[in-house]
Amino acid sequence: LSRLAQSGKTLIYSIHQPRSNIFQTFDLITLLTDSGQMAYFGPAKKSMDFVQAGCGLKVEPYVNPADYLLDLVCTTPADGDD
Repeated sequence: LSRLAQSGKTLIYSIHQPRSNIFQTFDLITLLTDSGQMAYFGPAKKSMDFVQAGCGLKVEPYVNPADYLLDLVCTTPADGDD
């Protein structure tokens, strides 16, 4: 896939919760909420910086970025919250 992308082809694919070593190979990612709203679009390597600096959230060391980002966009309101 990498060779195809480097040859100028556009590749679009959906991978749900990849391992961290697979996530690190992505150039750009689009992260959507469960309602389809765009939560993040940009370089995969800068996504965790965005979470920390742009959103003010603390990210623990050695966390799988894909798991962490998915948890952020798929959280449900606590019981009683609207």
